[in-house]
Amino acid sequence: LMAIKMRTPFELVMKMSYITTAALVVYALVIKLFGLFPISELRLLNVVFVFFGVRYVLRKHRELNNGNFRFFHAMGAAFAMTVLTAIMYSSLVMLYLMIDHPFLVFLQENEPFGAYLTPGMAAIVIVVEGVSSGAVIAYSLSMLMDKKNLIEFFNQIKCNNDEDTANACCEQHSISQLDIDHLVVEMFYKLIQ
Repeated sequence: LMAIKMRTPFELVMKMSYITTAALVVYALVIKLFGLFPISELRLLNVVFVFFGVRYVLRKHRELNNGNFRFFHAMGAAFAMTVLTAIMYSSLVMLYLMIDHPFLVFLQENEPFGAYLTPGMAAIVIVVEGVSSGAVIAYSLSMLMDKKNLIEFFNQIKCNNDEDTANACCEQHSISQLDIDHLVVEMFYKLIQ
């Protein structure tokens, strides 16, 4: 992944969408080949691939902007990546379910609401699940990766959630207390990097 050259956010979003979709397809095929598909909890691990794709997009987006993290632009790029990934992955699943009819019958017999399941319906459900989970991940990671917002957030929590009170509260703290707060935020920030 590190060797991939990306000059624009659009290239970044497209390439990471392809890579994340490929990872999801390989993961689904491995689960199917080892006969683990009936364990639905394993399918929930798809969110791990989306998480790392979003994280990579956000980090690369900051790098493309010379270290400046533009919150809405970065979050929009991460969200676009999850939408494209969800659409591509659901299209491939729909094609697969059209080809592998016995597997579709297995899903219809063993999954909740399986009686209503068609390849198209499965694709729609995957898009909705992928976009919604991707939106939550993109927003959460964008908030965590934007240092300025993270420090303001912790200050507001510490000082009764009111911006004016937070500013007055922060002015009353000793410098050593603010340094400790920044160290905690810095350690948390390093954790997600």
